[in-house]
Amino acid sequence: MVFIKAVKIKSIRLKKRICIKRFLQKQKRKRLKKHLRRMNAFANSNIRSLRHSGFLQKLQEFKEQSGDVIKVVAPSNFSIETNRAETLKFFSAIFTFIKEGHKGDDLFIDSSKVNKVSVSALMYLMAVLSDAKSAKYIIRGNHPKDKDARKIYINYGFNKVVKTKESLARFSLNNGDQIWIRGNSVSPNIVAEVCLRVKSECNLDTTGLYGALVELMNNAKQHAYLEDDILEKKWQIFLSCEKEKIVLIFLDTGRGIPDTVKRDFKEQIIQKMPLMNIDEARLLKSALEGNFRSSTGEKNRGQGLPQINNFLKSEVVLEPVLYSGRAMCTFGTGCELIPIHGATKFWQLEGNFEGTLYEWAMPRSV
Repeated sequence: MVFIKAVKIKSIRLKKRICIKRFLQKQKRKRLKKHLRRMNAFANSNIRSLRHSGFLQKLQEFKEQSGDVIKVVAPSNFSIETNRAETLKFFSAIFTFIKEGHKGDDLFIDSSKVNKVSVSALMYLMAVLSDAKSAKYIIRGNHPKDKDARKIYINYGFNKVVKTKESLARFSLNNGDQIWIRGNSVSPNIVAEVCLRVKSECNLDTTGLYGALVELMNNAKQHAYLEDDILEKKWQIFLSCEKEKIVLIFLDTGRGIPDTVKRDFKEQIIQKMPLMNIDEARLLKSALEGNFRSSTGEKNRGQGLPQINNFLKSEVVLEPVLYSGRAMCTFGTGCELIPIHGATKFWQLEGNFEGTLYEWAMPRSV
């Protein structure tokens, strides 16, 4: 009896210690959050004078301790082209944060370990962060420590997206050599502006480019987003003037092409089976080739993607690539995967690419 009583007393004391420990941890978190609110208010009113001091770093450390910040680390090779698996996993973590509704928490994009970065991955990251800001998420981040990667981040406007409180509609950098535009409707004025810039730099006929951009905007507006999507429902155009070419990127962060096209009876059955996966690369190929895949079911619809496909395979386009859902497509010269001009290949991706991204280049006139 004495032994049983001793065990009970010991158990009660252990429970008390656990309760006291939890109470003290809770009180510590409360004190940290209270101090964090004061630091935030102070930082917002003195942000310029504090930028080069250690205060902002200390503020970030306090946020991590209080559990109010979620850090997502970018891979060292931050590229969809050459490191798809890790890069898509990184983006998946960001979308998980957004979809789980962590409003009031900070999302911190840690790019300190990045030593290689592709323009397409950076543009997609900026689009995702802009969408998150429109939904009132607090977004912060840093630059890579590597000098070359850091220079790319600065040159392509990562600062502008992260440091502004609201989602930006457009900006230009380096005397207009980089143009970044976001919109939610078909805009002939923006298309004309891009085409005029390309024509002045490349001395090419931009009729095909004009039609392709209109179709890209129209597809993003009509098919990419659902009514209850929490994201901003915007497409994004990026234009960069380089030495020998102009690089263009068009993207959205909504549903991918394979998810929006009409599916035949067999594909509908496979979709409902839990252990079966639809070959989204085949769906993408079918949609680009103009097979009857219009989600509206109208015979006069579904011609936009073939028009875009024909433009990307034209002689004036260099290095075109398309990512959408769990599929990717490459056509033409310049891509390491395809050495022969005009050849088109489709791959199933290792992870899911949220939305659709087109990237291509056009040669500048000498």
